[in-house]
Amino acid sequence: MSCSLEEIERMRQQLNTLVSELKGNFLHPAVIEISRQLDSLINEYLQTKTVAHAVGDNS
Repeated sequence: MSCSLEEIERMRQQLNTLVSELKGNFLHPAVIEISRQLDSLINEYLQTKTVAHAVGDNS
């Protein structure tokens, strides 16, 4: 599965909203879970870009 910057941005906004709702509680289990999901999306995106760059695709 390939993720997009739009997906990353949506999840980032979701994380920011949740943290605001929880009054800055970064240790809440829901915040930790969304943060992990966001990390996975970012890693997937970067891997895709790294592989594309390695084969000469500069998109």
